[in-house]
Amino acid sequence: MNALTAITEFASEHSPVIAVGAGLIGFVATIVLACKQTTKLEDILDEAREEEEKIKNFKSEEHPNVEEYTEEDREKDLKLHRFQTRLKIVRNYAIPAAVGIASIAAILVGFKILHGRYLLMSSAYATLEKAYDAYRGRIRKKYGDDADRYGRTGIDHVIEEHVDEETGEKTTEEKDILVEAPNNLKDNPFFYLIGPGDYLYDKFGGDMKMIGSQVGLYEREWNRRISNGDYINLNQDILETIFPGDTEKKTDVGQICGVCVLDKETDPNADGYLDLGFGTCNGPSMDGTKEITYGYICPNVSQVSFANINKFKNNFTQNAEKVKIHKGGKYISM
Repeated sequence: MNALTAITEFASEHSPVIAVGAGLIGFVATIVLACKQTTKLEDILDEAREEEEKIKNFKSEEHPNVEEYTEEDREKDLKLHRFQTRLKIVRNYAIPAAVGIASIAAILVGFKILHGRYLLMSSAYATLEKAYDAYRGRIRKKYGDDADRYGRTGIDHVIEEHVDEETGEKTTEEKDILVEAPNNLKDNPFFYLIGPGDYLYDKFGGDMKMIGSQVGLYEREWNRRISNGDYINLNQDILETIFPGDTEKKTDVGQICGVCVLDKETDPNADGYLDLGFGTCNGPSMDGTKEITYGYICPNVSQVSFANINKFKNNFTQNAEKVKIHKGGKYISM
């Protein structure tokens, strides 16, 4: 019973893969069976041609036991013969056709299951996202923006006091400190450090002003595209540009998150533009041997409905003069 339960649970969990796999195998089987049955088609056609010639050349005078065979009888026999030939051809390909139909059905079933799971996942993520946004709002309201940023990024804003040993003069220095170890932040899909080994850091030799300028150029270009009705995806656009070739930073969440202009005001708090949230902070190096200055981005991306994006883009491109772009656009909730 336990084995049967395990098999049932495995089949239920992997049913989309099983269905699509069965469909693909079925397509291969359909091709093989169709090729095999095609070898029999010539025999069917040869037999049909021979029988048709007999009907065309049949003469009742040559057969004493046969009553008068008129041209009307001949035409009826030819029609019946052609119908029977077509029926033989259909029967010849009946099995490959049935396997092909079953294969298509299996793939469609697998797609339906996957689509249903995607909708459930999207709905669950949207619910969690709203709850998370509400939680952040309460934190900002009670403790301020610094507490919210610390919770999201592990960066704390500190004020250090320094005393000059010779003069006794006191000075203060404000700076952002990365409290969390850099390696602990890899699983955060909305916060990315720019440090040694990353494209922009190495290109500009760690010069944060140059890195910030380059990030600003990216941000302005993407906002121009967004204002024209385009959609900026977290994985494909932002991370691929700022961290080219770094596949570890891309996540499943990043595949469904981005920024676009709304075609309707579904979120009164939507931003309507992309803010990469570039900043700098001090923190330990990856090996922990020294303190360095990191750049970072914390883009204001969120879940996006691809159906609404496509709807908006079609309206924008086909009816550019008629479309009125509404305020807002951080994301479209499912």
